[in-house]
Amino acid sequence: MAKKTLITGCSGTIGTQLCNIFRQQNIPIDVPIDIKDSRIGEIDHYIGDISKAKKLLNYSPQFSIEKGIDLSIQWYKNYFSNGISY
Repeated sequence: MAKKTLITGCSGTIGTQLCNIFRQQNIPIDVPIDIKDSRIGEIDHYIGDISKAKKLLNYSPQFSIEKGIDLSIQWYKNYFSNGISY
């Protein structure tokens, strides 16, 4: 069984968590999630910690990852609905 990475204190992979956020916001995801076993020497756990930034820079997140993704999607929809393309 594949080991799961810890992201922001939650069990699961970042890809799985992002796909779940997209699905909660009714964004179709057509890519299957395929979790592979960890490779030898691979770091199994990543835990983000912003405590140093909070202390030294007085940093405080303005909103959650879910809200940030929602705002990004709204921006892209608005941007591309105006006929702008690459």
